[in-house]
Amino acid sequence: MIVGHNIRRIREEQGLSQAALSERTREGGLESFYPTTIARIEAGVRALRVAELPSVAQALDVNPEALLESRVSSNARRLADIQAQLQETAVRIRVARQELDNLAVIARGKNQEIAEWENRAAALRRESESLMAAGVDLTEHISLVRAEPEEETADHKR
Repeated sequence: MIVGHNIRRIREEQGLSQAALSERTREGGLESFYPTTIARIEAGVRALRVAELPSVAQALDVNPEALLESRVSSNARRLADIQAQLQETAVRIRVARQELDNLAVIARGKNQEIAEWENRAAALRRESESLMAAGVDLTEHISLVRAEPEEETADHKR
């Protein structure tokens, strides 16, 4: 019954009629595999013989296992595959979160560094402003001091 159900399901999924499948199986070497034979197998009236299994699977372009497995085992296998993918995705998410946490720690450290450099820059700005203000007075004082020795030097030369 499972085999017949699988043959019908796969055949219909592929858009094949019983006649088309029959023709494919006869081309594959099953001389007496007629549409009525397929109908009886699909209805569960006749069993698919072991010797016929490879030819029917080939005609449907599937593995012979696909014809033998129950829908439940097929769904269970798909479910297991999906669960494995979910577990793999969960691991990737954990790794990504850990990397994000590490980057956040680095960013906080860089933000602290930036704040320290901004504080240093502000202090240097204040210091340079006060030096510039003092530098104006010093410049005037220095030019007066420089002018005096030149006058003395000029006096000595005379």
